[in-house]
Amino acid sequence: MFSMRGKALFSFLFLLIALSLFITGTYAQVPTTESAGAVEKQRQDLEKNKQLEEKITQPKTTPITEEKKEETKPLPAGEKILISKVVVEGPTLISQDEIKK
Repeated sequence: MFSMRGKALFSFLFLLIALSLFITGTYAQVPTTESAGAVEKQRQDLEKNKQLEEKITQPKTTPITEEKKEETKPLPAGEKILISKVVVEGPTLISQDEIKK
């Protein structure tokens, strides 16, 4: 009836059609409730992250309190010097603007 070549061709075509039906069938499945729960959990996590980010980026408002003035001790008698310039060399953890202040 069919030659050997015809049987091989028929088997090959049948295999291709069966695989294509299997592959398209797996993508067409309806998401399960577990997947919907995972999506809801992910949405809640994103919302929490957004709230935390807003909390972090808001400027902190600290109440202004009156500082206690420390009692100053009288300076010991002796020579006094005036420092007019401070030179900072090498790498520092403080920016140049802070040093100039």
